[in-house]
Amino acid sequence: MKVKFRSKLVAASFVALGCVCFPTLSQSREGMPCVVLISRKLGDQRPLLERVKEIRAELGKNKSAIGVTEIALDKPIHRKVITEVLHLKEWQIPLATTGELDSQGLPTRANKNRPSAQLPQDVVAYYLLNECARRVGEGPYPWPYKAPPAPAHKLEKSRTCQVDGSVLLLVPPGDFWQGSTEGEIDELPPHQAKFNACYVGKTEVTFEQYAKFVEATGYVTEAEERGFGFVWSKGDWQRVEGAHWRNPRGGMASPAAGEPVRQVSLRDCKAYCEWAGLRLPTETEWEKAARGTSGRQYPWGNTWDAGKAAVSGNAPRKVGSFPAGNSPYGMLDMAGNVREWTSTHYQGYSDLVLEAPVSENRYSVRGGSFAEENPKMAVRTSYRYNSMGNLFNDLTGFRVACDVDSTIGAIGTGSEAMASRSD
Repeated sequence: MKVKFRSKLVAASFVALGCVCFPTLSQSREGMPCVVLISRKLGDQRPLLERVKEIRAELGKNKSAIGVTEIALDKPIHRKVITEVLHLKEWQIPLATTGELDSQGLPTRANKNRPSAQLPQDVVAYYLLNECARRVGEGPYPWPYKAPPAPAHKLEKSRTCQVDGSVLLLVPPGDFWQGSTEGEIDELPPHQAKFNACYVGKTEVTFEQYAKFVEATGYVTEAEERGFGFVWSKGDWQRVEGAHWRNPRGGMASPAAGEPVRQVSLRDCKAYCEWAGLRLPTETEWEKAARGTSGRQYPWGNTWDAGKAAVSGNAPRKVGSFPAGNSPYGMLDMAGNVREWTSTHYQGYSDLVLEAPVSENRYSVRGGSFAEENPKMAVRTSYRYNSMGNLFNDLTGFRVACDVDSTIGAIGTGSEAMASRSD
């Protein structure tokens, strides 16, 4: 299940802020998105403010498109004003946020999730501008990623698992950009992640493959044990009695053989992997497999194209139905179809950006599904879902991975040995 620490926009009363200075924007229009920089001392945020303006100009935007306002808390301020009016906590200052302006150019609403000003200046600036752009349906404006050089290697392009028939493709060695400034706050900051090499499943594990595992082992999933599954319906999760991997939404409708398996918990996925001599990918492995080295927004590139992913309908599609949406290394359905478990405990890339503690039983989930409300945002290669490991639902499945020295089976040949596409 998706859990994010982004709260709804909240109103801030100007009248109650007698000790706060609001510079008025003379040509602002009501509801215009704006960057609001809040500092304990006037001038603390001036370099960031100027950098936001510079990047805005570089992007060909002006104040009428993306406004900039500074709120300077240069006097002691009562805790009640911070918590009840600005909806902040004392330890969150200094900080930067985004909001909207009223007809007089004053901020009326503010976003509670804010990047810390202690992060690199350009990272914060791009994040703030993308927050504003998203509100008016523009962007994203990618932070300037530069692909690091890739080391030479002699690893085979693919392998085939003799147990379940999975084809696994090489994710070659070499550092890559993980995270982004174009999405949610838990994607901050973009950073070069160290990477050796691994193999990741070309497709998601199918219903047919999972049925073979259950037939061979007699395994019973957690949803079957508990007698229900969670189903996404009408914008919320519904507990549906009798929903499990054989009928993900309840009732008697079974998935097609080639559809990705769903209603599987982390334990269920790991049990399958152990049987097949495989494992789940880590979050870092999953992201490099999806985006390559140059910070791609989507597996196929930086331009949104709904025709390259299963992002609509009432059920997932047969795996591999969108070959034009493949990743730089040939993996399919890494955007849309079903969300995918990873083996990584969910946490922030930086301890400065998450406002709430993270449970030790919460794991990163990636890729988006066929039922996202905003697929342009939610199926990006850097977008991070997370879920408790013992939960299961009709939007989440998994794909497999293995180490380069694994003995899972023979090296792939012929049509299975897919060459790496240039990134």
